Amino acid sequence: MPFENGTEEENNETVRIVKKHADKPPFRKLYIVIGAVVLAAALLVIAGVLIYNRITAPYIAYKVVYTEDLVTGEGIDFVPYADGYIRVTRDGAEAVDSDGLRLWNVSYSMNNPYVVVSGKYASIADIGGTFCYVTDGSGTLSKVELPCRVEEIECSLAGVTAIRMNDGSDDYIRLVAVDGTRVAEIKTVEAKDGFPVDISLSADGKKLVTSYLVINGDKSEGWITFYNFGNVGKNHVNNITGIFKYETVVPAVKFIGKNNVCAFFDQELKFFSVSEVPEEKVTRTFDTYLIGVYPSDTGVIAMQSSKTDGILSHTTAFDAAGNVIFEGSSGNELKGAMFFGKNLMFYNEYACQILDRNGGVVFNGNFNGARVFKIVPSGGRDKMLLFEDGKISTIRLTKDNK
Repeated sequence: MPFENGTEEENNETVRIVKKHADKPPFRKLYIVIGAVVLAAALLVIAGVLIYNRITAPYIAYKVVYTEDLVTGEGIDFVPYADGYIRVTRDGAEAVDSDGLRLWNVSYSMNNPYVVVSGKYASIADIGGTFCYVTDGSGTLSKVELPCRVEEIECSLAGVTAIRMNDGSDDYIRLVAVDGTRVAEIKTVEAKDGFPVDISLSADGKKLVTSYLVINGDKSEGWITFYNFGNVGKNHVNNITGIFKYETVVPAVKFIGKNNVCAFFDQELKFFSVSEVPEEKVTRTFDTYLIGVYPSDTGVIAMQSSKTDGILSHTTAFDAAGNVIFEGSSGNELKGAMFFGKNLMFYNEYACQILDRNGGVVFNGNFNGARVFKIVPSGGRDKMLLFEDGKISTIRLTKDNK
């Protein structure tokens, strides 16, 4: 017998049931799993697009998160520091964060106080006086007594301060550590070496660049001199690793990061690499005079006057190596420009505009009638301090009007 259990009719029904299930697709469960995965991926993509659009959407308003009355006037200055500022007066200085918390304060008596900041370090000098202070960010001060009057100071991320001095005939540049001890000193004679115009110190405090005006017969020249006080400089006479001479004065020099320098001319910017021996790498020439140059640790913004009707200025931004990263024009009268995170900010007393490096608008708004004399970035890409006469406000940009 073909079937040993059940009747023939029952066995035929069993065969039909088996065949019925055998006719179903064997990968049905797999298709269901694949469909679920595809749906989940699609939802993730949609969520990612929504999040991306939210992140990249322009800011349309701002809200005030902190405000405080502020004493302003002659002899009082406000210098960006950390995510806040340092208030500088003839009697002392105090560091304040963006929420109004006092970080540290120091007392002194100066006729013409001047503060420079690098990271957590700050150096305070009495320009024209014979002393300065160096602080490590906690408010602990080291007082540095100097042999002659102070003309200029620079500060580094390593806490080293460069102090340029003059005794009436000779010039000196002294480097001091955060505890006030002398690291190095340079002496130049005006009759032979020229007149100092500007200095800048590298982030590590080991490299120095100077600009001097040198009178050569009936001609004047601009000399840029590079010094290295690290191991590289030990192999060079007087620690000088390079001198570059030009037929015009060099109004300013500035370290951009650790190993790059930008020199500012009337219608030119020159970029140098100074990892060891300096090299002139890039020259950027402009067809009109520069009306503003705004360096930072990451690049330089150059603003030039415009020859085009309706356009007041043309702006070009460069990275530390001199590569162009932004170009744009403005028909508004601008007071200044700065890097704002990865973006660029342009502002005047009543409004500001933030653009990304492709020219896309990140924020474009006014200050609701307030007359702002200083803007200070306050960490991140959406927070800043606004200084008005008699008031300071911390604002946060928003993507809605709530």
